[in-house]
Amino acid sequence: KANKTVNFSGKFGMKICIMSSKVNRVEERVCAWSLYDNGHDKENIFSFNTSTGHVLSFEDKVLTTFDRIDDLPGSTAFSMARFAVPEMLPGAPVLIIDPDIVALKSLTPIEALTPVGSIGMRKAYDGDAWATSVMFFQKDVVFPSFDEILQLKNEFSYGTLLSLKPEVISRLGIKVHRLSKSWNNFDR
Repeated sequence: KANKTVNFSGKFGMKICIMSSKVNRVEERVCAWSLYDNGHDKENIFSFNTSTGHVLSFEDKVLTTFDRIDDLPGSTAFSMARFAVPEMLPGAPVLIIDPDIVALKSLTPIEALTPVGSIGMRKAYDGDAWATSVMFFQKDVVFPSFDEILQLKNEFSYGTLLSLKPEVISRLGIKVHRLSKSWNNFDR
């Protein structure tokens, strides 16, 4: 297995993983507090610091270390590491978000809007691409291991892989469900 898993001592339900790095710590903390202020339990809010490989609790305690972070070049670690999260947080619905998001209300409705076994995302500006800044992995999603994702770097360009273009979705055998662009609206 490419990663260590995180044991949940907190509440059941959707887990939220904020992707971060050493340069995103302020954004990450603002994002975490906005989630908490809008009804999410601290026990269900995590951050993944791609500079260190640490998965951190809301209180900044290291829960596990992703020991494969060195397999990713510095410029792609932040973006590619998000594909390791489902393997590290198994058995629960997981919402993966970028740190520059501020929650204005609870994000729990995303679970009801995404069919079981699917990944909820909004369409990117490029017509056949998906925006990975908000990715909801519904329970029972079949998603390849991080090792399998890394192997695809030889087959697909970085942009094609990261944006889960149709050829990547087909190759991975995953189901993507289209969410409204309001789940990460850059214009509001």
